[in-house]
Amino acid sequence: MKILKLNQVKPHRLRASALTIGTFDGVHRGHRAIFRRLLAQARKLSVPTVALTFDPHPREVLGKQKHVPDIVPFPGRCRLIEEIGVDYLVWERFTRRLAGRSPGNFMDEVVAKFHPRVMVVGHDFSFGKGRVGDEAWLRRYGRERGFRVIALHPVKVGREVVSSSRIRELISQGQMERAGRLLGLPFLVEGRVIHGHHRGKRLGFSTANLHWQAELIPPDGVYVARAEWRGSWYPAVANIGTNPTFHDQKLAFEVHLLDFHRRLYGQRLRVAFLKRLRGEMTFPSAKALVRQIQQDIRRARRCLRRDGSRVAPT
Repeated sequence: MKILKLNQVKPHRLRASALTIGTFDGVHRGHRAIFRRLLAQARKLSVPTVALTFDPHPREVLGKQKHVPDIVPFPGRCRLIEEIGVDYLVWERFTRRLAGRSPGNFMDEVVAKFHPRVMVVGHDFSFGKGRVGDEAWLRRYGRERGFRVIALHPVKVGREVVSSSRIRELISQGQMERAGRLLGLPFLVEGRVIHGHHRGKRLGFSTANLHWQAELIPPDGVYVARAEWRGSWYPAVANIGTNPTFHDQKLAFEVHLLDFHRRLYGQRLRVAFLKRLRGEMTFPSAKALVRQIQQDIRRARRCLRRDGSRVAPT
């Protein structure tokens, strides 16, 4: 997949394309439905696929929310979209100036650069000044410019509509299983292993301390997880918190890979959160903490055996 900034794309670089536009935060089931349809249309038309996305989140720039934490930081979002099979990911920095452009002015530039034969969008698609560039506007514009518009229905899991805002809410509550069902894959965090206090090794449970890049942080506590290292996934138990038993102050993210004995300092790990086991606790002694960790590991193993090892999108 080629990643380009919008202003780097020269007119007529692509003579035809299948195009989608969106923020795609989380690359959840709803986004994946769009991408599946996009790839299917591209195969029919023998054209490349283009996803045009924005960073930071429009709500943040427009002042509707002070800060909108990414479900997946932008580099991770790019990686997930690449894994889906999109040919070109084009991004533009979202600014008030961009938001103030009329839908026609913006789409004229997009059409001149990508020459879409078809455009696939979600059910809640809107853009441009005053968000007047909705599905109805886009269909009229597409008829004038000679491309087809496909707008998908909302994607539901049970009775719940899949949305980035709902997924953020579930993750912030520690409801990782429900969040994972809406995402279509577990909530993922990526980071580099750094040196910590080395307490885990002394207690008999070596942990990888991650310098993470997540903006959206689940509640403090212990989680059933899987950790990816060099393309392979390993069963794990993850802990987020300040280690109150040892009176630490700084928030830490530690991962204990089960039955794993290699040194990981300086390596990058990707961690999938599967289930929250418990909140953070203070223990009267190191021995009491060890007993609880042993119990957490037993519970995690049972969960992992029951739920299998699948981390791939569904």
